[in-house]
Amino acid sequence: MKKTSFSPVCDACANEMDRLTIAKDYDALASYVLQQEDEYAGNNDLECAPIFFYIGTGNSTLAHHYHRSSSDNEQEITYRKKALFYFRKAISLLESGDDNHVILLPIYTNYANDLDSCGRVIEALRIYRKALSITDSFGMATANYGRALSFYA
Repeated sequence: MKKTSFSPVCDACANEMDRLTIAKDYDALASYVLQQEDEYAGNNDLECAPIFFYIGTGNSTLAHHYHRSSSDNEQEITYRKKALFYFRKAISLLESGDDNHVILLPIYTNYANDLDSCGRVIEALRIYRKALSITDSFGMATANYGRALSFYA
């Protein structure tokens, strides 16, 4: 089975997103995410799928930040929509390959988390189940699936 290789640029992008998130430098994170969106806007290469995941995660982080820190939810909604878009783009590219199941686990889970945050619980549950169909031992998906199910309890 051929192993998909991802660009070293993906690691650099992930490291920078992590650095800015840990530093809670949300202005710099917003700027970096926008820079990545502009740079990869027309790119549909499988090797760049992780970058779309990181862009989605960066947008999700910014949506959570605005949710917690602002009464004006327009920014939160904008970042949440962008997060969902980039998660779907990464998923679409990775589902087209045969050997990308493991990398899909955190992407499905983060995508489902954002769906849940938008109140789209049924869709979130479907995506959590998709992650758990790859492996039922992925703790992040299992825990979030249970939390989403509690909505119906």
